[in-house]
Amino acid sequence: MQSKELFIIFSSQEYATANHLEFWKEIAKNKKDTDVLIIDIFADMIVSRIRNKKYRITDHKAGIKKIENNLFVFRPMTFLRIEALPGGMKDFAMKSVLKQIKDVIDNFDIRKKTILYYDCRLSESLRVFGEDCKKIYFIYDEVYLNASTGKEIKGLKKLDYLSCLNADLILTMTEIIASRREEFHNKLVVLGNGASLSDKNSNTIKFKNAVGFIGNFRNWIDIELLEYLIVQKSTYTFCFAGPIESNMNEKFRHLLNNYSNTVYLGNIPKKHVKSIYTMVDIVIVPYKRNEHIQSTRPIKIVESIFNHTPVVTVPMDGYVENSFIQFAENKKEFVDKIDIFMNHKVDFNTEEFHSFLKENSWKSKVNLLIEKLEEI
Repeated sequence: MQSKELFIIFSSQEYATANHLEFWKEIAKNKKDTDVLIIDIFADMIVSRIRNKKYRITDHKAGIKKIENNLFVFRPMTFLRIEALPGGMKDFAMKSVLKQIKDVIDNFDIRKKTILYYDCRLSESLRVFGEDCKKIYFIYDEVYLNASTGKEIKGLKKLDYLSCLNADLILTMTEIIASRREEFHNKLVVLGNGASLSDKNSNTIKFKNAVGFIGNFRNWIDIELLEYLIVQKSTYTFCFAGPIESNMNEKFRHLLNNYSNTVYLGNIPKKHVKSIYTMVDIVIVPYKRNEHIQSTRPIKIVESIFNHTPVVTVPMDGYVENSFIQFAENKKEFVDKIDIFMNHKVDFNTEEFHSFLKENSWKSKVNLLIEKLEEI
């Protein structure tokens, strides 16, 4: 009996909170004759302890976990963070990871294998998996630009180039990211972020006149713009949900402690985040304006629309304006467009909305991915 194929995904985020969790689950549903193995962020002997992430070591010791019929997650262990190691040591560490995977996957050597990865720093070391292994490089954001400043990050452009060179298929989040890699056009696919429809929860709390910011509170948020909105729309409740980055904790606490119309709903587990979208009237994306942000396609926007909540955002290449997504070029436009959505409810029973759902579902994204893989 022939062994199942193996689809290995090297996650760039913790599995439990990963933005692409639904994407990976959809891959497993689509490829029922294939085992899908998600490699969680590596545990290591140094950083996991220094950063108080000993749960990673515990996860590694627990071994492989079965999530669904053909979907598994496994957290390998390395001595140091593999992506930060120099070339030769990185290969050595990846060989250790490969051995650990072989220990938990039956008939590994004789299976047909595909690898999907997000971190260009892993590209060269993935050669230890063999030349017959298909490799997919997913460029989630413009990898070599700093999200906060838009400036180039030293060394990453070269690693990104090598990753594009080594990959059999390159997925990008937006057209502008693809256009910067025109020399690889024959293996480029603009896939973008998607979402999945969720069951309606009639028990969800609904805030009145609520504006939501959902997701990581990071240093590429335009704090001046955000505070301006909170001040100008003092009759609206500004709800925040998601993890707060340590370098933004002081600024976030300032917003919570100084304005009575702000509320923090907590760091909500990914599986419950969808319900947050239905608790607010509008979702905002008040990011800084730079080349990195212009290249993005935040998953919170498509997830918000799938949950019937309109979005006001800074302009970005990953979306186009329509009746439920509006771009704001400045502070005044942000205020005006928030007011428009608040006072004129969006009709989600339209052909425009249903076309958006069809085009942006994870199911349609995975169908496109599988189609392109079969052409390789």
